Amino acid sequence: MTGTFNPPSEDEINNNPDEYNTEDEKNTRLEICKNCINFNIDDTFTSCLQCGCSISLLVTFKLEKCPIGKW
Repeated sequence: MTGTFNPPSEDEINNNPDEYNTEDEKNTRLEICKNCINFNIDDTFTSCLQCGCSISLLVTFKLEKCPIGKW
């Protein structure tokens, strides 16, 4: 995946609570990712080595799932 992820605005999150995780939910997922052997940091981009996805995208959207079932 290439490009830049622009996080959704606060209004967009508030208007679509079924689509986006709360800050607490995102932080919980992120902490799990940071302790995983598949967590990868390349310069300023973080990705999952298992699926290649951006960690920012994975933790932001409710429908996204950890590819190895950690959350």
